Amino acid sequence: MKKIVILLLLNSILSFSQTTKSKNIDFNQISSFYDLNDSTTYTLNKRDLFELIKKSQKKFTLVLSYGFWCKPCNKYLPQLLNFINKNKETIELVLINVEPDNSKRLYLNNYFLEKRFNYVKPTFMISEEYGTAKWKKYDGFLIDLIGQEKYIKTMSGMSQHVLYKDNKIVYLSNYNLSDEKVLEDLNNLIKQ
Repeated sequence: MKKIVILLLLNSILSFSQTTKSKNIDFNQISSFYDLNDSTTYTLNKRDLFELIKKSQKKFTLVLSYGFWCKPCNKYLPQLLNFINKNKETIELVLINVEPDNSKRLYLNNYFLEKRFNYVKPTFMISEEYGTAKWKKYDGFLIDLIGQEKYIKTMSGMSQHVLYKDNKIVYLSNYNLSDEKVLEDLNNLIKQ
């Protein structure tokens, strides 16, 4: 038992000293979402996202923000991943984060996704062309995606979900909605 505790402690110390750098790729050069490497973090802007959606073989693409430090995200993510898995023929998940590139936080984001949720798929870091400060970067990205007016009227801060069908937004949510309501809304939309 003592050895296990020491190994876990050593693993934690190593984890906090590692960093991850996102990978820049030309999304025009991939033929599908499945060309991306599992557990790799890719840099993403609006143009890249739309290219990725275009290459998806699924009817819907859900863009979700996630942070390893976010208690509501960690509580909700297993429910969403279960929903995505049940509807894997219809919906693709693009999991994004706002962490700085080449950082311990970016590493920890991937580490927690894999260890807590067994999520070993590509993730996406919002391009630093939107800024380097966490919320400024995210807000800039959202405004670029949906426009200033929709952002002010519907987002009220950090969004959980932006659902696309054919590069068009069909659903927006924010933290004012319950997890159950969001999943119900998503289920109704993809079943139409």
